[in-house]
Amino acid sequence: MYKYNETENVFYKVNLNEKFQLPQIVWHITDKCHLSCFYCFADKTGTEFDVCDLDMYISKFRYLNIQKIDISGGEPLLFDNLDLLCGRLKSEGFQLTLTTTGIGTEKSIKWLIQNRNIFSRIILSMDIMDADIQDMICGGKNILKRTKDLHQRLIKNGYKKVRINTVATRYLLNKCEIVKMAAYMRKTEAAEWCMIEMYPAAGNVHLKETCISREQFQSILDIAESFMENSEICSVISRYSDNYNGYWILVPDGSLFMRSVNFTENMKISLRECKEDEIKNYIVQGGINFPGKE
Repeated sequence: MYKYNETENVFYKVNLNEKFQLPQIVWHITDKCHLSCFYCFADKTGTEFDVCDLDMYISKFRYLNIQKIDISGGEPLLFDNLDLLCGRLKSEGFQLTLTTTGIGTEKSIKWLIQNRNIFSRIILSMDIMDADIQDMICGGKNILKRTKDLHQRLIKNGYKKVRINTVATRYLLNKCEIVKMAAYMRKTEAAEWCMIEMYPAAGNVHLKETCISREQFQSILDIAESFMENSEICSVISRYSDNYNGYWILVPDGSLFMRSVNFTENMKISLRECKEDEIKNYIVQGGINFPGKE
């Protein structure tokens, strides 16, 4: 069995008990989103999780020995019952993170700020410090400003466990843009700066315009690490595209599947409709990937 370490954001093996465990899932609670990011692979059908099913979901989470739930979307700050959902999950002992651009309802934003400490991490998406390019990447207006505004409000309320997620695109091949990003990390004292290699299954027609090679990604990562080398607060971490293979994803309609480059629609199982043993056996067959240490 593994136990989640909130400070390091990894799972440590705590005993030799071989009891089945799915340590974490990524839960897309809604696929509503006002943006259309180049690299996004989430469907946008307007589907949301029905909170009437929450008791049943929690029961199945416990059966699977899930410890950590990464709340995502779509945009979770557009989910009307975010307070009810996250408050209940936390009260049941689950560790939570939340990934957002900050482009949500003011009600949810205020709730997030007031209840920030129930999250092990609040993860903000920022890909570049050039506002026009960020808008182009995301397909929206004033995206960078609005994400920064949420970050500043979290800072003013004393929240220090912010991670900035940066999907590396060709625009970061300009070294000056990496310098600007690094300066922002230092100024705001973000806890983590995560450089993400674009996932090959993601994207729309603009993917080829923005995608970079593994060598180019490594170069961007190396430069970012060199600029943050002496930072005592912000650590640079990375996610290569293949790091995500084996992560289990739960989507708003209750479908559960393992992320894979070769994913097809018939590789899903229904968390809502299937029995616990069926779900467990399906996960065992697929395999499990998570950040674990002995």
